Parts: sequence; structure tokens; C-alpha cells
Amino acid sequence: MNSSMALQTHVSALNSSKCFPPSTANPPSKIFVHDFFASPSNIVKHSANSLQASRRLQPCLASNNNQEAYRPVANFAPTIWKDSNIFNSVLPHSEIESNDKLAEELKQRVKEILIASTSDPAEKVCLIDSICRLGVSYHFETEIEEQLNEIFEAQPNLAEDNDYDLYTIALLFRVSRQHGFKMSCGVFDKFKDSNGTFKENIAGDARGILSLYEATHLRVRGEDILKEALDFTTTHLKSLAKSSPDHLAKHITSALEAPLHKNVPRLETHKYISFYQEVLGEYRNETLLIFAKLDFNRLKEYVRACLEEAKWFNEGFVPSFNQRLSNAIITVGTGFVIAASFVGMGETARINEFEWLQNHPKIVEAVFTIGRLKTDIKAHEFEQKRGHVSSTVGCYMKQYGISKEETVEKFEKILIANAWKDINEEYMKQTDVSRNILVTVVNFARLAEILYKNQDGFTFPEDLKDYIIKLFVDPIPV
Repeated sequence: MNSSMALQTHVSALNSSKCFPPSTANPPSKIFVHDFFASPSNIVKHSANSLQASRRLQPCLASNNNQEAYRPVANFAPTIWKDSNIFNSVLPHSEIESNDKLAEELKQRVKEILIASTSDPAEKVCLIDSICRLGVSYHFETEIEEQLNEIFEAQPNLAEDNDYDLYTIALLFRVSRQHGFKMSCGVFDKFKDSNGTFKENIAGDARGILSLYEATHLRVRGEDILKEALDFTTTHLKSLAKSSPDHLAKHITSALEAPLHKNVPRLETHKYISFYQEVLGEYRNETLLIFAKLDFNRLKEYVRACLEEAKWFNEGFVPSFNQRLSNAIITVGTGFVIAASFVGMGETARINEFEWLQNHPKIVEAVFTIGRLKTDIKAHEFEQKRGHVSSTVGCYMKQYGISKEETVEKFEKILIANAWKDINEEYMKQTDVSRNILVTVVNFARLAEILYKNQDGFTFPEDLKDYIIKLFVDPIPV
């Protein structure tokens, strides 16, 4: 049984009335797997009622004698989100496109800075560290690997052979180890006095002490000097946190609570963007900073789009057709499914192909449009019965005062037909990706045509039975 079938089985069990105690007069409405895949906003809707439902819903646990068994349900706390409006800030589609265009321009400028030559390799390592900590290194993986290989393989004693300060040596040590080069912890010996303890004159160097503190978390067994450095830096950072300016003190406290090496990368990125902007001053690169901000915010669009749909549903609001379609193209989830399919394509799909997909070229937008409109044509009435936000069909009907049949005809003969024309045109153009990538993307439009040919194939899979039998069960007679 694959994961999808297993999930369907569990959901079917939940939908069974046997899963509720006899005293339950009104069991919760059925939960459909399709709710979560075709319209992620339903996650928000179902979650909003999860506390009430959980107190009525009791899992079925069949015993050997086929008797039902029950167990108490946890008394979950109420939602922590007192004001759901905090999630409802959604950028207009035009502003998203503008930001994406600017981000692409800045990415190229950052790449040029990264590959430019420099007289001091430590400066290049410092830049690479900033790119990594600001969360945009995935755009430049090849360039970063080449630069670091060149630096650390050509100059294995870089830290020892130069009169660098504590901040720089600790940074070189940390970055080298983070990228697979085992620099010796002996580089820190010069910061000890004749008694074998760290010199007190470095205790006031907040930037250096913080850099050394972060480096200590990459120690391995037998590196006693790094344990000593951890104790030394922790003690002095606690003191510095009390005497430093607010922004620096906040960052020091945060580092003590969750050091870089042990923190969740995305949380670390959010934290470091603030530090890079507010504390580093003369050391920061404005182009890199703006690019990092735009790139970070890109990943919030999907969640915001889903929450916007939840808001429309809760308020009974029917948006305009264009507004609904722009949002629905994001929430339909086709982009995530296509990206997942790229993962299995090996060398054919590398970082360039994922970036191409993320930028929503015309052929991808056309596929998204077909997927969304095909879904809504067949699922419109069924989803409205379950309490979904108005679909693109409903929005078009209300905006133009026409029937469902007229709306469907316009969708099929104009909007979907034009989307296929865009696909055909883009398919014949030179692109930055291979023909295999284009075929994979177009196949999702073809899949939508089959899944929603007669009815919603996800909710009513009997329409797909013949296809499955032809493909996976019955052999072709020879």
C-alpha cells in the first residue's frame, strides 16, 4: 500500500460513524484528503474547528474480538492566535512580480561580487559567510564551492600565515569546517597568554568574542582549547550583553540561546538579516542585504495566499475573478508538485532549473492557469456544498452576471484554449532549461485535462480506474 492509499484508508476510517461514541448526535463533517491537496486553505478552516472536533472525535481501535475500543482525547489548548488578521497582509500580484524582477537583478550583481577577484582571501571568505548566513547561498552553490576550494586548498595555512585578528581567524576556522575543511584549532593558540589561558585584552572585543563563540560549536573530541574558548566567550558575552548597545546586546543574547551551528537555518537567517542591517554598519553590503530580504519574503507568498482565501471564506467575501485567479494560481499547489518532480530528474534538474520554475515563466503560468480552471470547473458545486471560498467559476459568474454553463464555456474556449496556445508558443522558443524540463512541466497541464475530464478525479477516483488498469494491471496482448 503506498502512502496515498494509506492516507485515504485512515481518512476513510475517520469518516466512518463508528469512530464516534454512541452519544454523539452530530459528528463532525467528513474530512476529505482532497480538501488538503486541492485547496490548502481548508487546513486553516479545519484547524479553526479542531478543538471542538477533537473533543467529539475518538479514534477507532479495533480489538481482536472485533469490539470497538475508545480512549480519552487530549484536552488541547485553544488557539494562540487571538487576532487572525496578523496573517492577512498579502502583496498585490503586480508588486510580487516587481519584487521578483528586482531580486533577479540583485542576484546577478551579488554573483558578480562573489566571483570578482580580491587581494585578501579572508575578505572573500567573509563575503561567502554573509551570503550563507543571509540565506541566499543556494543561489550560488557552485561558485561558493569553487571559491572555497581555491582558497583553502591553495592556502591550507591561511590563518597561521597572516596576522589576522580574532574575529577573522575565528570566522576562517568556522567557515572552513562548515564546508568540509578541517582547519586546526591550534590557530587560536596565539590568543593565549604564558599561563595557557585566553588573554584578557580580547575580552572587550565583542565582534571577535562572538565570532570565537560561534566557532567553538564546531569542535570535535580532544579539542580542549575550544571547550576552554566556549567557557571564556560565554562568560564574557553575558557581561557584554549587559553593556553593549541594544541591537548588539539582542544579538549576543540570541546567540547564547541558540548558536549558529545548532539553530534552524531559516530562523538563523531571519535573525542575521536584522543583525547584518543594524549592527554591522560599514561591513555590510547593501546589494546583498536587499537581495536577502526579497528572497526571504518570497517564501511567505504561498502561506499568505492560503490565509487570504481563509479570510475570504470567513467573511463571506467574493473577490473579483482576476483577484481570485491570481491567488488561486499560488494555492493550487502545482508549483510545489512540479518542483517535487524535478527532484527525481537527477542532473537534468539542478539549481538553475529550480530558479527558472520559481520565476514563473509564461509556460509555467499557463500550466498553473489550466490546472486551476480545470479544477474549479469540475469541483465548483461540490466544493461549495462543503463550504469552500468561492471558486474562480463562482467569482466569474458573479462579476459578469452569467450562468455556470456560460462561464464554463468561456473558460474552456477562451481562457484554457489561450493558455494552451501560450504553452505551444513558449515550447518552440529557446529557453534556459532543457526540453526534458519543458516536457515535465507541460505534462502537468495534460494531467489536469485527464483528472478533470468528467468530474473531479481526486474526489471521485472511479473515473481514473480504467486508466490505472491500462497502465499498471493489464498487459498488452502480444
